[in-house]
Amino acid sequence: MHHQKNKLFLKALSITILFFCNYNSNAQAWIKSTDNNSWYIHRQFFHSLKSIIKGVDSNMYVITSHRPDSYWEKKNEGKSELLVSRIDEKGNISFVTILSQYANRPVLKAFNNKYYLLDKELQNIKKEFYRNCFVYTAKWELESQFKIDDLPHQSGFTDFTVDKEGSVFVLTAPYFIDHKQQDFKGAYLVKYSSDGAMLNKVLFDKCYLSDLTIAGDSIHFLAQQQKLVYPYYNTDSLLEISSDKDLNYSVTAREKLIPKDKKTDREVLLADGGRVVFIDSTYALSQNSWTSVFKISLLDKQRHAIWTIEPSNRWFYLKPKPLSNGNFITQVDKRWDSTCLVLFDKAGNQRTIKSFVMNADTRIDRYSFVDYFEINNNEIWLFYKKESPSREEELYFERILL
Repeated sequence: MHHQKNKLFLKALSITILFFCNYNSNAQAWIKSTDNNSWYIHRQFFHSLKSIIKGVDSNMYVITSHRPDSYWEKKNEGKSELLVSRIDEKGNISFVTILSQYANRPVLKAFNNKYYLLDKELQNIKKEFYRNCFVYTAKWELESQFKIDDLPHQSGFTDFTVDKEGSVFVLTAPYFIDHKQQDFKGAYLVKYSSDGAMLNKVLFDKCYLSDLTIAGDSIHFLAQQQKLVYPYYNTDSLLEISSDKDLNYSVTAREKLIPKDKKTDREVLLADGGRVVFIDSTYALSQNSWTSVFKISLLDKQRHAIWTIEPSNRWFYLKPKPLSNGNFITQVDKRWDSTCLVLFDKAGNQRTIKSFVMNADTRIDRYSFVDYFEINNNEIWLFYKKESPSREEELYFERILL
């Protein structure tokens, strides 16, 4: 009788273990939606897209963040996760692994058959301020980690790269309060060893630095030189800078920057050399009345307008991105009607390729775009999110052929 009870207990235990293994597997898996066009993942409570990268094995990988409700509370410390998923050439997405370390603001790059993940989130332990750098193997296993301390009047970094020897080069981000112009010192190019020891640094006075690359023994980046137009600093000129690995540098090109028209909200450079200009001209009709004229123009290389449209000034155009064929794509929020992903061609024709109803009613499911990327010619990878009435989220992935 006792022997039979032990057998029953072991059987029940094996079923329980199997259940939890299956549960854990399903909780990590991307699920094909009922429309068969998209995939979604539901893990923990809040979801966000952190990075998309071509891996060292030439596969495409996606890093997503998954956090519990009230993740900021002490009881939920250490429960947030970064998931790695793979997307194949047919647009099928599958779970790969969970990274051993969480990073809230990761910047991920691949060098030397490894993955380098720098977290822009400031860490503060016992009055020590630093950012974390994690190094993962080709199989996404943690190999090493080190700290990058903030330099005086700096707050984090704008870009980084790694050479063949594993030395890490970082461009820092200046920090100062607007009304304390004397605290703006400029930005640094810093060299660290593979274990995080600072080897050298160079200050670029009154500059913001970006677009860091490395080719052989040469390092290249851009510097936006600033000029004080009281009470703010404005970009005066753009410098192209080359440096060796010992941080001996030279300015290879200098371009005087012509300030853009104050009516221009933003510009997007297209693949064929043209550019899309978003114009917002706000003016007063009377002392207590304001109106706005909003226009979008496509300019050729000589900045001559090819076409101009004037949509409703209640529409918001977000994340415009150029495509390889000279067209561009943008998110359009038509408040409070719909949010759409719209394709513009060279003639100004528009085509909505994805849309959701915009609704402030928290009693129903609500959808919102997260981000989108051109992977191949006429192929877009789209990420969007569904929020339930309970605030819980699902993250969706969809491959769209244009």
